[in-house]
Amino acid sequence: MSSRESTSPKSCNSLKPKFPYDLPAPCVDDVLSLRKRYSGYLSGAVAIGPQKYYMQGIYNDYAEALYEFQFRPSDVVVASYPKTGKRVVGGYKRGCVREGLVVYVTRDPRDVAVSFYHHHKIILSHGFSGTIDEFIDDFIEDKVLYSPFWSHVREAWEKRDEPNLLIITYEELKSDLPAVILRIASFLDVSVSDAQLETLTKHLHIDSMRCNPAINPDHDPIVKIDPHEGGFVRKGAVGGWRSSLSETSQAKLEAWMRRNAQGLDQHFGWT
Repeated sequence: MSSRESTSPKSCNSLKPKFPYDLPAPCVDDVLSLRKRYSGYLSGAVAIGPQKYYMQGIYNDYAEALYEFQFRPSDVVVASYPKTGKRVVGGYKRGCVREGLVVYVTRDPRDVAVSFYHHHKIILSHGFSGTIDEFIDDFIEDKVLYSPFWSHVREAWEKRDEPNLLIITYEELKSDLPAVILRIASFLDVSVSDAQLETLTKHLHIDSMRCNPAINPDHDPIVKIDPHEGGFVRKGAVGGWRSSLSETSQAKLEAWMRRNAQGLDQHFGWT
């Protein structure tokens, strides 16, 4: 997620932070229950930290190393909950930038849920055998990887005034991609000519992404895509949840949003 053109050295005097949370072992009963629907999650799942982020059990083996990882001063991090549009932004490379920049991408959680469901169906290693309604239930109950969605978004939102953080939405990317490109360029302190803007806009269009092997792993033998589930890069639409979800699942998601989206839904336009 980070770019590493710079060779700026890290401080040798900085102390490594200690991982601050307990690392609970996956419960055997939970592992067996999880694998009934997600057979690819061989190590079960664990809930990490006060927000109870839902991770595969194998996360425990890497938690401290990930927590201690130190970014270089010139790194740019593109962060998001899965299926919110990070690959679109990640396709936009930068030149020389200021120190420690983070671009956070978010999206209407109803579209996130639908896209994440298809992600689980198409990537065989997940081993997901449930229905979309069952997946929505898991999503709402924070029982899919990297949940809770709202905690993820709020951690970024609470830092929105930090000068090294830019928050954008997938909906903005779809409604006016050139304008978002220019916002990111300004944030990165990079000049973009009219010709470059036109090239970037074409490069980041969803039709181009379908043909880009760096974005689309349809033919990657390591990823193992199910060809019967359609392509990895799907419609890329806004509001696709309306035609994808049952009335029951729509009602569940809307009630869940009312409980959790205070202060966010109006700003992001998800109501």
